[in-house]
Amino acid sequence: MQMPMKLPNNITNEGPCMISMSEQELNDIKEGKPMPSWKFLPWIMEFLGVPLRVKDPPPPEKDSDTDEEWDAEKMKAHVTKKKAKKKVEEAAAKAAKEAADAKAARA
Repeated sequence: MQMPMKLPNNITNEGPCMISMSEQELNDIKEGKPMPSWKFLPWIMEFLGVPLRVKDPPPPEKDSDTDEEWDAEKMKAHVTKKKAKKKVEEAAAKAAKEAADAKAARA
């Protein structure tokens, strides 16, 4: 039960939690020194089955290619829009390269 140094508290909903005290704190309890009751709350809450922490849901992906709820029409429109956007980007890159080549030829 004693640990040479206090490990960080591992509060999780997946598997057992690990809430620990330093060796000094454990020795103080054994010697009967006053101990603040709030330090025991994590153990009591875990024993009672009260979640210590509710994890936030993961953030949504910003540029997802598809959505599971899309029908065929919406999926086709999305793919078409993505292809058009890629074409515009390629045309802009090509134009910029040609402009740079023309400028280099003049110099």
